[in-house]
Amino acid sequence: MNPKSIALDVAVVGGGPAGLSTCLELSEIAPGLKVALFESEGALGGIPRSSHLFFGMRDLKRIYTGPKYARKLDERVRRTAVEVHTESTVFDIRPGEEQSGHSIHVVSPQGVQRYTCRFLVLATGCCETPFAARLIPSVRPAGIFTGWQLRQMVRLFRLIPGRRAVVIGSEDAAFSALMTLRSAGVTVAGMVEEDGEC
Repeated sequence: MNPKSIALDVAVVGGGPAGLSTCLELSEIAPGLKVALFESEGALGGIPRSSHLFFGMRDLKRIYTGPKYARKLDERVRRTAVEVHTESTVFDIRPGEEQSGHSIHVVSPQGVQRYTCRFLVLATGCCETPFAARLIPSVRPAGIFTGWQLRQMVRLFRLIPGRRAVVIGSEDAAFSALMTLRSAGVTVAGMVEEDGEC
């Protein structure tokens, strides 16, 4: 299958703060460009959607909670000419030869589509270390969650991950996990730090 190519000036992959800010900046400094944003989740905003932290002071000159900041950026982007594609996963990127555009393939509820673009911005955010790299056996061990999975579960889907928990680590992400667990009514039995100091 070779879907017909859709031409863009700029394709932005990732609908978190970096991708949204890129789109806003481009729409302001070069409003004539054809820009499309691709986000694999059903909503824009990225990590702030489920975060305890505060955002917006640098770019919006005001402090917002994570979810409000995500909504604010979403609203601002949707008022521009940027094409917003949610539930759209970029699964293949082909860099163009000299003087030719880059090519990306996107799968969404509409099927597979191919886009060519003069410029490609990868704004896919941070990725947590996978279970295998953490030496945790199995593909999906029951009851073990990364910070991102925990925040998604509690903040976005309103699920309770259990009754008692142990948090591994003592950095900012570990304290965020602690706050998320407590907000869900989970008793935290302790925090474990391999360096011996919390």
